Amino acid sequence: SICESILVEHELSNRNLARLIILFYINVAHTGSSNQYTAKFEYRHYSNQLLKLACKFEPYRESIRAIEKEEVFKRFLNNLVSDANFMLEEGAESIKKLQEF
Repeated sequence: SICESILVEHELSNRNLARLIILFYINVAHTGSSNQYTAKFEYRHYSNQLLKLACKFEPYRESIRAIEKEEVFKRFLNNLVSDANFMLEEGAESIKKLQEF
């Protein structure tokens, strides 16, 4: 696809895109009011989809490995785990409501 060829063929994106997606993912948490978590989660979902696509290609996996010891990557993982916990809690609440219904 065009998107994949752009990802593979451009050295600038190979070096920087994964890090920028991770930074965007982290910074989304600091925008808007706290009750806008659902909107933030949607942006993070799309960030995850981009990262998933990019990680199909070795240059992006290498760029992530290059930052895995940095604080930014630790913050990213922390946010990822927090989002997973949020989704588990939401799912558990939905199951509870269904059982009560």
